[in-house]
Amino acid sequence: MRNNTETYKNLHYSAINHTFAENLTRYMKKNIFHILFLFAVLLFTSCSV
Repeated sequence: MRNNTETYKNLHYSAINHTFAENLTRYMKKNIFHILFLFAVLLFTSCSV
């Protein structure tokens, strides 16, 4: 019985991770310029310090 619960848990978590990854890629595609801008600002500030 314990083994079944473990399998269920693993399936559950992998499903959550899958949807999370899909949402993340969708968000990144939508906001790629925003992310690039933030990354550039971060890089600039770390270099100037």
